Amino acid sequence: MKKLSLFLGPAILALLFSFTFISCGGGKKNSPANTAVTGVSLNKASAGLTVGGTEALVATVLPSDATDKNVNWASSNPSVATVSGSGANGLNGLVTAIAVGTATITATTVDGGKTATCTVTVSTIIAAGYELGADSKSHAMLWTDGAARQLSGNPSRAYSVFVSGSYVYVAGYEEGSDGISRATLWKNGVAQRLSDLESEAASVFVSGNDVYVAGYDTSRLYDSMYNVTLWKNGANQNILSDYNSPARTLAPVSVSGSDVYVGFTLLGDAIIKNGVQEMKVNPSGSARINALYASGNTLHCAGWWRGTDGPSRAVIFKVVGSDVTPQYLDAGASNANSVFVSGSNVYAAGYTGGTAAERRAKVWKDGAAQALSDSRSEASSVFVSGGDVYVGGSEYVGGNNAGDERARVWKNGAAQSLSNRQSSVASVYVVK
Repeated sequence: MKKLSLFLGPAILALLFSFTFISCGGGKKNSPANTAVTGVSLNKASAGLTVGGTEALVATVLPSDATDKNVNWASSNPSVATVSGSGANGLNGLVTAIAVGTATITATTVDGGKTATCTVTVSTIIAAGYELGADSKSHAMLWTDGAARQLSGNPSRAYSVFVSGSYVYVAGYEEGSDGISRATLWKNGVAQRLSDLESEAASVFVSGNDVYVAGYDTSRLYDSMYNVTLWKNGANQNILSDYNSPARTLAPVSVSGSDVYVGFTLLGDAIIKNGVQEMKVNPSGSARINALYASGNTLHCAGWWRGTDGPSRAVIFKVVGSDVTPQYLDAGASNANSVFVSGSNVYAAGYTGGTAAERRAKVWKDGAAQALSDSRSEASSVFVSGGDVYVGGSEYVGGNNAGDERARVWKNGAAQSLSNRQSSVASVYVVK
């Protein structure tokens, strides 16, 4: 019996040793070590939104086999834009625009604190124009980020919008109970009548504390005659009051420093500077000035030019001192309704095509055209902000009749519909 115990003892010890070894992981492959995060990236480095809009950001954690891919999201300015994470490891970040401004959205990895950012710019797009009401009359309209506001219950139209600080100015006209249209300036929706006689306000520009409005007014000297008119802070400046015409001219205005420019077609496409006819921009043929953009000592005039024969052609006249340089935007029938200068780039908006049915909305950048629509359409206004190009106008849907016209704003060529009724955008302004 003693010999048997001596014989089994080593065997039992070997068995116990083997069991202990196995229970401690012996004989099996060791668990892999954690794979650390080396970086993170986002699908966008920048994004532009309007108030209330959203943007989906996606974070990618590197390497792809990182053990801990969890991400936290944060906004540098939650009053402008907020962000919330969702999905597996919180890799999806939904940004919501709250107010105009700029915010930096940051994705930070839990492992290693690696970061990636996206700069979000929140803007407000303001458009002015008209919409046909239930009364079958046109009504002045203001759209803010697509939300519509009727400025008048009377027949009316809005031609121009300008934003200064917290004030939104709109120029146009409103009919009275006598059926006569009168130049009107709306400030944050409150109407100010600029004349008691037949008149229209075509353009508004704010410089400092001064509000300039250009258009036409009824002559005080002759019946059925009209004057190009400039109102400053509501007062008629009586420019060219001695020049009377049977034509109603919707004059544009632009201000640079202390210089106030008004465009006037009836005097041979003249520029009125500080109340005095400065020069004729068109040396030959005939032309029309639809819009002005003054910057420093340079003035850009957009419109059309026509020689002794051939169609009217879209043109931008660049005026520096007494030098005038025309840039023709299209060889065929066309028109430029608006001009905007951003840095060294000159933008124009208008249309190509001879007959109304043939018109197609265009935006030009330094003379290169971009088509905005394949159907009947027209671009009336262009505004550039933060590298984005905004164009206001109209597009016809379902046909070529007046009732088929619909208000549009294009951002970088993508159209946004503002109304399902007969309507059009005459002017667009962007606040960032």
